[in-house]
Amino acid sequence: FSLETPDGTMTGSFLFQKKDGELTGEVNTDQGDYVPLTNIEIRDNNVLYFEVETDYETITVTLTIEKKTFTGQVRSQDTDMEITGEKVE
Repeated sequence: FSLETPDGTMTGSFLFQKKDGELTGEVNTDQGDYVPLTNIEIRDNNVLYFEVETDYETITVTLTIEKKTFTGQVRSQDTDMEITGEKVE
């Protein structure tokens, strides 16, 4: 993924897995951070929603998936940011 933040572009990847019938995941940033994803939901119209818990806030992510690419919004307490990416197999 590529995320446009107020401090510049952040890149990394999301890893999703199905364990015991439940969708789990984590975000891996190119800065070396590994953070679990929570409240993962597949919604109507190819929308994927999840949350990222940090030490000081909950960040919400809403992605619209089109074939092997996605676009979406990342919302924190202070700002809304644009995110894009593509599926890597």
